[in-house]
Amino acid sequence: MQTFINILSSLLLLSVVSFSQTPTKKSIETNTTKWVVDGHVLPPEPDPVLNNATLLGIDVNNNGVRDDVERWIYETYDEYVPCHQEPDGEETLPSGQVVQSAKEVCEETPVPYHPVVRAVAMQGARAAQIIIQEPEKARETREIFAKAYLCSMVVDDMKDANGRKMYKEYMFGDKFKKIQFNTIQRARAFGEYNFNLSGGVYDLPTDDAILQGCSQDVHILLEDLK
Repeated sequence: MQTFINILSSLLLLSVVSFSQTPTKKSIETNTTKWVVDGHVLPPEPDPVLNNATLLGIDVNNNGVRDDVERWIYETYDEYVPCHQEPDGEETLPSGQVVQSAKEVCEETPVPYHPVVRAVAMQGARAAQIIIQEPEKARETREIFAKAYLCSMVVDDMKDANGRKMYKEYMFGDKFKKIQFNTIQRARAFGEYNFNLSGGVYDLPTDDAILQGCSQDVHILLEDLK
């Protein structure tokens, strides 16, 4: 469980990420008041000065996710290029050992992410808003983010209807932190949260418990993969 505890590294993630009001993805339609992605109406891009003036920022649709983060999630997890590993002959290591090498082969055409990927990312973004509100209570609130983190690991092990992996990289890594904790105030709160977790020992839940920790939205979308 300590794999998700990065004690102070997030203090350096202070750059502000912004996106255009006119995304280029085919599934996204925009106008001056709303952003519609696959039928889901997203809030408008908030004013960065107002949004970054407080710890929690702007959340006009009151879904627990900061508006700029919600828009980032829906743009980021729109389409991707699936890749897989194929055998690529043998390779001799300096020790003389011969091992099988592999190469990455990618498809030519991007494909849409399964909607469950966005749902997991939204669960993590909600959790991130909660844990920074009272970082001194990290050992009480850590389970909230742990559920999202572990849920992402479950989904990462799954494949879509075409046998492809759901996504290619750790969902709550540096890219997520850079947008979620994008001000000094937010980065400090996240750093304090991680500091208050240091020295703790945290048990790994059972597989059933991990799946139960996924949000209701994720559970509904996972039915499509059964």
